[in-house]
Amino acid sequence: MAARFRLGSSLVAALLSAVLVLLGGPGAQAAGACGSTALAHRGAWSSKVDENTIESIERAHQLGAFTENDVFLSSDGGFVIIHNQSLRHTTNCTGDVKNTPLAVIKQCRTTPNGLRIPTAVEVFNTLAGNPGQLIDLEVKGPGWFQHGNAKLVELRNAAVAAGVLNRVFFSNDTTYQTLTALRDSAPNAQTAWKPDSDEPDFTPAHASALSTDAVMAWGTQWSTKEKVAGFQQAGFQVWAKRSDNQQVWTRNWRLGLKAQLTNLPGTYKTWCNSVV
Repeated sequence: MAARFRLGSSLVAALLSAVLVLLGGPGAQAAGACGSTALAHRGAWSSKVDENTIESIERAHQLGAFTENDVFLSSDGGFVIIHNQSLRHTTNCTGDVKNTPLAVIKQCRTTPNGLRIPTAVEVFNTLAGNPGQLIDLEVKGPGWFQHGNAKLVELRNAAVAAGVLNRVFFSNDTTYQTLTALRDSAPNAQTAWKPDSDEPDFTPAHASALSTDAVMAWGTQWSTKEKVAGFQQAGFQVWAKRSDNQQVWTRNWRLGLKAQLTNLPGTYKTWCNSVV
């Protein structure tokens, strides 16, 4: 299973995206001059644009950034783009996403700017209109692995229907179950492995066993250029976990990391243009 489609459709799609980003075509606008791209944490939010909204994803695209967002299941199985299980953290509603029907959630508004809470289907359709933009989609909360991972497969199918499967990376920060479930039930879906900082087996072999396509790790795990190159040569995209520190960005760029998760995608673009 480790090599399921590593030389097949999934890897070809990943490599095609990378080539477009680096060499030209629709994806070229997403690549910074330094060859590294900002991965906008929860989208490119600002004082006027709330996190995990369509507007934040569009703003990320305007800044030449990829986007990282989060998805939970509503009580009736809707795909809700939101960072926390509790609605009260980022909306004018209360209660938990898992206990609230999608129709009710869609009546809520984000705070402080009163924007709509999107679904993953709406996000995928937005991505379809943003050439070259990738999304790291954090799959969170309960309900994904019931009935043979049915909701995960449905989420994958929504990306297929929008024509963006090759630009979607499904992931989860706290468990590898999302990766293995997609490996077993939807093997053409791309995933991103986000190992814990104390992961005892941070190796290309372990990433292959998980059948992942991208690896997002802390800077301390990307200890040398040789470490980075080892993953790249094995066919993985290599990204850095969240940092808003320009010294860290410079270190990660020198190591050869191709994407940086950050809350400051606009600042990252300016920095990226300045280091070349």
